[in-house]
Amino acid sequence: MRYISRILHKKWIRYEMIFLLGALFGAFLFLFLYGQKMDNLILENNQLSILNMQLMTDIESYKKQLDKRQQKLVVRKVNIHIKKAPDGFMESNLIAMASNDAKFLLGKTLDSVIETHEAIINLYNQREYPIKDQYIKTKLDTLIISTEIHIWLRIENIS
Repeated sequence: MRYISRILHKKWIRYEMIFLLGALFGAFLFLFLYGQKMDNLILENNQLSILNMQLMTDIESYKKQLDKRQQKLVVRKVNIHIKKAPDGFMESNLIAMASNDAKFLLGKTLDSVIETHEAIINLYNQREYPIKDQYIKTKLDTLIISTEIHIWLRIENIS
């Protein structure tokens, strides 16, 4: 059997050791660079997930605002005001009758009320209301349309 000489054996061991140390150094370098890259990716992922959560809450708030805007505004209340009423009894009866005439406006959308504002004006202009033994003629003075409609009536004449 043939043996490798001692001198040749030392050379091969040196080459093998250099190869193994190079492989080990290369593995450490690879793991170091790969670890740096993974740390950067994990950090970026965390930042993006935080940004995503913030954007999701913004989207929810914008959806709520959009829902509020898209909800139809409706008339919730009709207020009748009388200018220059002769007495409180006549004023309260006139408010009751005029409110009864305006009941159809409750629950209507503001768009439809605005479109029919001329009908409301014609409803209260030159309208006669019977109170006691008299007829009271009214004229619409001011009309404010919002979720609460305010109607100011002026008494024209009493007959």
